[in-house]
This record gives sequence, structure tokens and C-alpha cells, in this order.
Amino acid sequence: MPEFPTPGPITVDIRLAGGSVDLHAEPRDTAVAEVAPYDDSDASREAADRTRVELSGDTLVIAAPDVSGWLLRRTPRLRVSVRVPTGSSVRLKAASADITCHGEWTDIKLSTASGDAYVEGVTGDLTVNAASGDVRAVRVGGRLTVKTASGDVSAQEVVGSVDIKSASGDVQIEAARGDLSSTTASGNVTVGSSRQGTVKTNTVAGDVSVGVVSGTGVWLDLNTLSGKTHSDLTFTDGDSAGSGRGTGPDLTVQVRTVSGNIDIHRVTLPATA
Repeated sequence: MPEFPTPGPITVDIRLAGGSVDLHAEPRDTAVAEVAPYDDSDASREAADRTRVELSGDTLVIAAPDVSGWLLRRTPRLRVSVRVPTGSSVRLKAASADITCHGEWTDIKLSTASGDAYVEGVTGDLTVNAASGDVRAVRVGGRLTVKTASGDVSAQEVVGSVDIKSASGDVQIEAARGDLSSTTASGNVTVGSSRQGTVKTNTVAGDVSVGVVSGTGVWLDLNTLSGKTHSDLTFTDGDSAGSGRGTGPDLTVQVRTVSGNIDIHRVTLPATA
């Protein structure tokens, strides 16, 4: 198990064909990496033995061997476990891998053909490109950008902007603090609460639900071809025309759906939210 002295945050750069990746950012002054075969196949054992693990400057490199030599054999799968200082960053490319990122990271970029991703916390940006797989995040302090052909996307809180493009899959953002753009061909879109910026959603087949924080001035631009539209916002509770703090509304909600229902409703957040 290689261990390197790292007095400060580093970047973790991982390249592998498949398997699982378990990453931990925690208070520590070393970086530890463990690479093991995911299964008992000869290809996986050989790939684990040949995987390169080294610290180059402030980057921990974990590079599995090129899989082109395994074309006539089983694709190798690895089990990768890494522990690095809090505030580190991640760059990962994999053909097929489930990824978990525990602790607090500075920024994360993931690129996979298939596999689920879970991120506990990132103070900066979270960027995910995937052909299929679910993406779950607890808190994103910067921007959340996800492009996926198939898979659900969810986050409890995003402080920066949200940009999600999906062919198939549900989108659920519990608290959107900035602009949100979501485009999906098939999937429901749920925004638990929003109070500023622009919420823009486009879906062909899927319901859209947006919670507007009480007291927020909002401009609504809603259209559904065959679904139903419901809103409980009124001009008397400060939730429709404007809050009086500026020249226009605090929040713009634009929804386009072909066969889905639209629901815009008021939400009341705790005083600390």
C-alpha cells in the first residue's frame, strides 16, 4: 500500500477500465492508495500488479495498464481505495466504475461510460460526464454540471449554477441557490426550493415541480402541451410580482414540457436556511 507525504491538498488523477473507486478526503498529512483486483480473474490480478501509483509533484497518479491487450480476454476490473488530505481534488476517467467521494473536496471531474457516482461534499465545482449511471451529491459549493445519456441526478444543495443534460433520468435538486438549467427527454424534474436566479427546465415526457421560497418575487413562464399546470402563488403574499428589493423579480421560472404536469408551489425554509 503506497503512502506519500502530502502536507497539503493534492490532486488525485485516476485512469482505469473498470471496477470501483472509493475516495476519502480527511484530516491527514499523507496520501495512501491501495489497488486490488476486483474479482479473481487473471486479467484483474495482472492489471492490479501493473497499475502505476506515484506522486508527481502535487498529483497522485493511479494509472491502470492499457486494456487493448485484453481484447480477447476478460476486461480487467480493479478495486481502488484512496485517502488524501481534506480539500484535495479529483480527476477520474473510467470505462465502467462505481465511484464514491467521501469528505470535503475542492473540485471533482468524473468521466465514465457507466457506473454510479456519489459525492459527499465539494467546495468548488462538480463535473460529471457519463453514458449511464446515477449521480448523487450532498453539497456542491460551486457549479454542478452533469451530462448523461441515462441516469438519475440528485443533490441536496447546490450553491452555484446547475446545468444538467440527460436523455433519460429524473433530476432532483433539493436546494438550488443559483441558476438552474435542466434538459431531459424523459424524466421528472424536481427543485425543492429556489429563491433567486433563473430556473429553466425542458422535458418531453416528465413532470416538473418547483418550490419557491416564501417572500420571493417570481416571474413565471410555463407551458405544457398535454399536461396540467398548477401554482399556489398569489399576488398578495409577495410571491408573484416582486419582493420590492429591486426593479424586477428575484426568480424567473421557465418550464417547457410536452406531456408532463407542472407544479409551482410555495415553500417555507427554516430561519437558518
